[in-house]
Amino acid sequence: MLNDITFDMPAGPGNLAVLFPAIDFRMVDEYLLELINDNDETVVTTPTFRVSKEWTAISFFRLHFLNYNGRFDSISFHYYNRTDDVKSTTWTKASSYPLVKSYGGMQRSQVRARNSFKAIHSTYSEAAQKWLEELLESPLAFMELAGHDGQPDDYVPIVITDKQTTTLKEEDRFNYETVIEFSMAHEKLGVKL
Repeated sequence: MLNDITFDMPAGPGNLAVLFPAIDFRMVDEYLLELINDNDETVVTTPTFRVSKEWTAISFFRLHFLNYNGRFDSISFHYYNRTDDVKSTTWTKASSYPLVKSYGGMQRSQVRARNSFKAIHSTYSEAAQKWLEELLESPLAFMELAGHDGQPDDYVPIVITDKQTTTLKEEDRFNYETVIEFSMAHEKLGVKL
């Protein structure tokens, strides 16, 4: 009996390529997964996944979010917009006597910066909109961040921006774009004076 068992099954092409090395996922347009029991009955079917041919490593990123079942799901998005929100205060440093032009004057302090993102996903159908609502309503989400300067790859916490999103519509019903806006949970660490 499977009533009290939860399975975490990564369903992305990268994960499946390891399990099915004979399949070239670059040649696949769409796929779905089915769990079949010993009686050849379908127990579970996933939504249909469409594989984008346009995405490159630079133009997309992965988000991981806590779903309604208390488990983590993942989804890839295209970068749409990235902003650097910087706030600071200024103060006037006294000039020296005799005057040294490179000393004194207006100074910047308490510099605080945080990256914000706007991203788009347009390959999920109407049937997947309830699942995408789980992403938009999730209290806990992470962005995959590629390591650099000797740091390992990691998952960094993000805060999803509150907004209204259309998840069911009468006109153009099968063309949905999910736009998500979020910011990093932590401020950027820069030079502090």
